[in-house]
Amino acid sequence: MSNQKGEVDKIQTQREIGVLIYGEDEVYRGYLTSVGDSSIYVDGNLIYLSEIEAIRIYKPFFRTFGVAQRIAAAGVIGLNVTNNLLSGYRPDLEEHNIWWAVGLFATSYIWDYFSRETHYSKDGWEWETIDFQRLGE
Repeated sequence: MSNQKGEVDKIQTQREIGVLIYGEDEVYRGYLTSVGDSSIYVDGNLIYLSEIEAIRIYKPFFRTFGVAQRIAAAGVIGLNVTNNLLSGYRPDLEEHNIWWAVGLFATSYIWDYFSRETHYSKDGWEWETIDFQRLGE
């Protein structure tokens, strides 16, 4: 993770976020359901701001594009195998189709990388930079 200070101007509720809690290795993912004075609710679970080491905001466009590419890669493989099996052609999957699917699948993870923005600091959050009044707009 980067060492950016938390400079989030606005986080929408009902948006997918990731929360890294101090002492944990895994990012807890879910939808920001509501915000309190000293806590947030992610999928209805209470998380105190003092427990949060980092927050990750997911950008839906890039995330959707990455998932769509993985589905397209599976479609390339599935349609070509089905077509060749029904037509009796051999091999069932040609090399150029394999490379096409591998390219789609591999580049989908590049989109995933660009779909997230992580705000993190060893010194803790600068929570005053998050405008809680604008949350949910």
